[in-house]
Amino acid sequence: MKLAPAPASTVIYETHFESSEGYIAQRALQGQRGWGSTGNSGNGVIPGLFSTGGQQAYIGYGLPLSAGRSIEVWRPLGYTPLAQSTVRFTVLMQVTPSSTSAFDRFSWRIHNKAGASLFAISFNNATREAGYSLDDSAGFRSSGVSIDNYTPYHLQITMDFQNNRWSAFLASIPLAIGQSITTTGATLDLDRIAAQWETQPGAGSGDNFMIFDDYRVSAEAPQQPQILVQPQNTAISLGADATLSVVATGGEPLQYQWKLNGTEVPGATNAVLLLRNITSREVGVYTVVVSGPFGSITSDSSNVTTGNAAVLKLSANPPDPRTGFRLQLSTSPGNTYQIESSTNLQQWLPLGTLTGPATNFLDPSASTQRFKFYRAKTL
Repeated sequence: MKLAPAPASTVIYETHFESSEGYIAQRALQGQRGWGSTGNSGNGVIPGLFSTGGQQAYIGYGLPLSAGRSIEVWRPLGYTPLAQSTVRFTVLMQVTPSSTSAFDRFSWRIHNKAGASLFAISFNNATREAGYSLDDSAGFRSSGVSIDNYTPYHLQITMDFQNNRWSAFLASIPLAIGQSITTTGATLDLDRIAAQWETQPGAGSGDNFMIFDDYRVSAEAPQQPQILVQPQNTAISLGADATLSVVATGGEPLQYQWKLNGTEVPGATNAVLLLRNITSREVGVYTVVVSGPFGSITSDSSNVTTGNAAVLKLSANPPDPRTGFRLQLSTSPGNTYQIESSTNLQQWLPLGTLTGPATNFLDPSASTQRFKFYRAKTL
């Protein structure tokens, strides 16, 4: 497939289901303004389903479906992806539970022009679990994210057809990142982003439904994350607080993950990292990875140091061939350090441990070496 050049941004299709657009309330959505459906009921346009007012569309709450059946409603797009562009789908949606014991699954299913289902984002109303499926035989994959009934969410799906990748976010929470649009070699174009109502296997349908509004599909030039303001070095006293921050831009939503000495800091997933009551364990080199739908970037290093950090002092006298080489470690009380030595600055061997504030350490083997290097490591 040959892809054409892409403009900066193009709206492929957009609707808000308002009367000013020609939508008639209290009627089925299918047949209005080019919308189609695989069934004859279970969808429509109703005013006031969201507190923001206006009209919304829905799927579900129709004539009962038998077990394992589904209905889809969609607006044909007939879109051929452009080179160096990403298709972005956004919608405001809410899942409403059943008043019966039957709870169904609601999805957003993506089809190509040949009618093949490429992938889907699904919401299991029985478990309130969000997940996705691909065009393989693995079925539903959990995202680990749960939804609340009666709560509107902004769903965003980005599709990079040129690189066969898609990602999805629910209220800025990732549901899937960098998944394959097709795993079977299906044609990479776009015809439908369909709302789907599907009953659970072995059960009939409930009277639950999914409301949706602000349905928009656009083609946009990829916006790689960029860091505008890097985190700064910080010198702080032990026991005090410190704040690290980063300012970034790029395709929304952006995700953040701070690292200390290359290891992820649990729960540090915001643009601002607050370090409270710093101990020696929080001292080190910090970076932050900023990720979005179109890539990721790692910040410059930010060194967090303390005025009470260990200072390793080597005696001015040469090693004594009878006793060895004496080191002095000066630091704050209570901290424990490991003394290490090396002859090549690449391989370091532990010699022993010391606890501050000031301690002498003797290396009896130093007299047998032509030269030797030492360092103190926080434990």
